[in-house]
Amino acid sequence: MKIYQMEEKYRQFAGDESRLTGRCDSLSFPETEDEAAEILAHMAASKTPVTIQGGLTGVAGGAVPQGGHVMNLSHMLKILDYRKTEKGALLAAEAGVTVLDLKKEIRRLAGKDRLFWPAWPTAETASIGGIAANNSQGICSYHYGDARANIASVRILAADGSRKTVTAREDPGLFGQIVGGEGAGGIITALELTLVPRPESLWAICFFLKTEDAAVRFVEGARHIAHAHREDAAFAAALEYLDGPVLALIRENKASVAKLKDLPELPPNPAGAVYMELHGPEDGVEELAGELLELSADCGCMDEDTWAVSGEAETERLQHLRGAASELVNTRIDEIKRAFPAMTKLATDMDFPDEPFADTLARYQKGAESIDVPCYIYGHAGTGGLYANLMPDNAETYGACTKLLRGWARECQALGGTTTGEYGVGKLAGRLLEGLLPEKKLEAFHALRAKWDPVGIL
Repeated sequence: MKIYQMEEKYRQFAGDESRLTGRCDSLSFPETEDEAAEILAHMAASKTPVTIQGGLTGVAGGAVPQGGHVMNLSHMLKILDYRKTEKGALLAAEAGVTVLDLKKEIRRLAGKDRLFWPAWPTAETASIGGIAANNSQGICSYHYGDARANIASVRILAADGSRKTVTAREDPGLFGQIVGGEGAGGIITALELTLVPRPESLWAICFFLKTEDAAVRFVEGARHIAHAHREDAAFAAALEYLDGPVLALIRENKASVAKLKDLPELPPNPAGAVYMELHGPEDGVEELAGELLELSADCGCMDEDTWAVSGEAETERLQHLRGAASELVNTRIDEIKRAFPAMTKLATDMDFPDEPFADTLARYQKGAESIDVPCYIYGHAGTGGLYANLMPDNAETYGACTKLLRGWARECQALGGTTTGEYGVGKLAGRLLEGLLPEKKLEAFHALRAKWDPVGIL
């Protein structure tokens, strides 16, 4: 059992992408479930709080310690099993495996079968355990669903020392609580992932719209087209939005971001962009693309305003445009934090049910304008899951932003929506949205803790 005392060289493990900074007394990096169990039992005996970490890509502060011990699972990297199924394959792996390594292992194991895991997000350093804990939504969640929909089972190490494998088929209620349960009660040490065949044809198209009105009209039209084809062999797998300020940020930093250097120059001053992926048979994808291109032309988007590629390698390259949105927004937060140390991630993760895209976008834009704070908006346009990132640069505007976030949360609750989604509650939303968090989610947390962590060390 290796436990290390906290010192300067471990500083990176005191925070995550939320930009919250915490503290701990000791750390461990278990390489097996048995080793993790031994460490957990040692901490439980002294009632020492334990914070679980994966790839540290979370933006809600769930991995930020507030004292006690940090157990980082990034050394639990084994592929445990791989077996073919009628619809694809099941791959079992330890929780510390990252998206990047998972992609490599799937290519190695699947070979000519050409399979993939639809739930992976754009952050390639994210761990699959963390993805499951937050029930994250990947770029293709518009069609394939969230992480929960693409995991067959999870292995849990509970704080009381017990171990259990929970399957989606045999115990869907408990499985649904654990995947998205943010580690309440137990540690996800391994997962069985559902792999599906890659489509015969894979296209990625990015439409750059000249005006905001055109961008809104295109999103609403694309939603209608995608819905009409949802049961077809060819379908829209991704429908993502990036607003003008995000695109300006990408343009300003394109030369310095390795994954963006090979992409073409962005069209001049777009008001918004929509990234889509089309999956299915070649003829069906071509037909679907034709409808979308016709819609884009009606919205004033010409050939020079459209990027279209096909094939796995080219699609992954174009995906970097969407991935750069979150990376560069976080970099901007770091820049502000140097002059204003109290700065943290201040972003929405709310679901306004059945609200038109235009209304959600306007809500965030008008709110940010009302307090004169820069705002960067991107996210899942297909489902309305937009992330509005507020950028205050002093204590006064930071306070105004937290009030604005709470106001949006009240509106969300009034409309029957969810105030926290795939980002999770963590420690940041728990602080900023106290009293406005989803009751069902909190009830699930309490139930898991009562069952497996009665002392409350996790």
